[in-house]
Amino acid sequence: MSSPTDEILLEEPPPAAPPPAPPPDYWKKVRRHRRAQRAYFRKGAVRTTLAILGLLAFGVIAADVWYGLSEDARWLTLGVMLVSGCAMLWRWWWRPASAFGELEAVRDLERGFPKLGQRLRTARDVERAWAYRGDDPLGEALLHDTRTRVAELDIRRLVPWHRLRVPLLACLVVGLGYFAAWNNWPEFQTGVHRLFTPWKGVSYTTVEILHPAATFIDKDAPHLVARISGRPAAEATLFVREEGAAEWKPIKMSRAGDSAHFDTVLAGRKKSLDYYVVAGDGRSPQYHLRCLLTPKIEQVYAELTFQHSGIRSLEFT
Repeated sequence: MSSPTDEILLEEPPPAAPPPAPPPDYWKKVRRHRRAQRAYFRKGAVRTTLAILGLLAFGVIAADVWYGLSEDARWLTLGVMLVSGCAMLWRWWWRPASAFGELEAVRDLERGFPKLGQRLRTARDVERAWAYRGDDPLGEALLHDTRTRVAELDIRRLVPWHRLRVPLLACLVVGLGYFAAWNNWPEFQTGVHRLFTPWKGVSYTTVEILHPAATFIDKDAPHLVARISGRPAAEATLFVREEGAAEWKPIKMSRAGDSAHFDTVLAGRKKSLDYYVVAGDGRSPQYHLRCLLTPKIEQVYAELTFQHSGIRSLEFT
């Protein structure tokens, strides 16, 4: 028979408890905080820049509608807005995001959680020390304690996302202003095109020549009719330059029935000519009108010969 002592010796020892899982690497939170802070810089800079440039562009468009800015002024304004936008993005996004590296993220975490002290920077230096190879008990204890402390932190509150509500609200207000002006202010649409596409020569007044002819006979008087659309114009001026001339001569046109049509008659023209019409800030395309001369006898020559007289011949012109 087996003794109680033998039975005790034959019993299997209880299974050992699994070792505790190591704390997560704190560098993941450091990198996460760095990405979040850079995203904060980006969103804040983009929203603020859009709000400022949108408000500036709105003011320039309104000034152009009321006073009519020249093409050079619009080019200058567009260049200033572009340079200002790049400067604001560099000031509020690219420069702080570039400066917010790994060490700055560590310092920001330590400032946000004062109980950490300088533990993160110390742990960083221990990990990167040349003599440290992972067999230092004191270093291992420091790193383990740092990971444990950082794992308990909620780093999301360090990024002040609530501050982005103000530039977002400003963008919405500017956007609503554009929407209202675009739908209720017809000339605002033209002003937008004039500001952002100054090379197209868009004007508030559009001048169109109705049925422009290519030729006319010198005995006839060409009748030119211009139609005005868009912003009304009080008068229209025809500019004519005859073939061989160097200067353009202005001719004031008369109203033809309503305020949208002007006409004039070019009487006594014997040469081909170029012409265009200006009304308000609008100008029509330049056209060429060719003059067709009527055939006519300019000189007659005759010679008479008399056989029975002393005069041999007579010439007549």
